[in-house]
Amino acid sequence: MSVDYSKFKEFLDRLHLEVGQLRACDTFHNAGWYNRAGDKVGWGDLDYREVAEIPSRLSSGELLYVLPEYKSFWDLKDAGLDESRPGLDWIWEHAEATVTKNGIIIIRDWGDAVVEADKGWIKDVRATFMPREHYKNLHWAFRPG
Repeated sequence: MSVDYSKFKEFLDRLHLEVGQLRACDTFHNAGWYNRAGDKVGWGDLDYREVAEIPSRLSSGELLYVLPEYKSFWDLKDAGLDESRPGLDWIWEHAEATVTKNGIIIIRDWGDAVVEADKGWIKDVRATFMPREHYKNLHWAFRPG
């Protein structure tokens, strides 16, 4: 089933994102983007500077989940889940980042250790690095309205 991204155009325009966008220096390559309700609103490359601008463009109560390409497309097919809305449990289990009006959470499967790829986040962007095991305890805060 293909996703109708046109219904999320206003949201994406406000965040300055385009479906299928390419970035030379991407932090999240071909990532899937999901809203608070769990709808896939788009996909494409994101760099950390671009992600840093998103909190100021979100309205209160809105957020953006960022999932890796394989978890927002390929693995969904294998799991028999709907790409347009795989379910919040799937999203929470596989998110690489959650962006809210209040900040950015970068989720790491290997804990909170900082790796070389994170240097840009630390130098230029205020983000919280969190082990996935701790992130899972925050699900209640991100539940839809």
